Amino acid sequence: GEAARAQADEAARAAVGGQGARSSQLGLADYQPGDAGDERPGRRLLIGGVVASALAVVAFGVSIATWRRYVDEQGTAHQALVDLGNQQGAYYQANRGFFASPTCTLPRAPTLPDGADGAYVQSCATGQSFASATTGMIVTGAVLAAVGVTGIVVGNHLDRRDRARGGKRASLAPSLVAGPGGLGLSF
Repeated sequence: GEAARAQADEAARAAVGGQGARSSQLGLADYQPGDAGDERPGRRLLIGGVVASALAVVAFGVSIATWRRYVDEQGTAHQALVDLGNQQGAYYQANRGFFASPTCTLPRAPTLPDGADGAYVQSCATGQSFASATTGMIVTGAVLAAVGVTGIVVGNHLDRRDRARGGKRASLAPSLVAGPGGLGLSF
């Protein structure tokens, strides 16, 4: 009994490279140099971080383009509003407050002729769409930049640690550890 258990423990330690208690690593054997899948997780995180950072640059570039289009539409909408006020004097007089601080929704009274508000409403709606797209691209770019920087920093740390261990990669997989107090979960 006791000798057989000691032999089994020794065989388990030898099977996992002498790490003993880590032999129950959720069905995954520890890495051995030369095994298939020789990539190090640090390198993969570095590559992922660089890709995310590149996508962040693209997102910020698109946000600049959408912002420029928004500014163009804002100018077009302003000119259409000035033209509307000049062509519809009674409407302008009745809604001076609106013309001083406009929104995309024109006042209803007095009634405008059909199509008189078309250029303004169209430019204003298009401008709002580009403003929303700009905001979305900035948020997307910021998230991608944060993920990219995190991937680069963590990946660089893991890659250096991998190289310091002589090529043995860091384990990112959870493992069950048998100890004097029972089983424990570690990463």
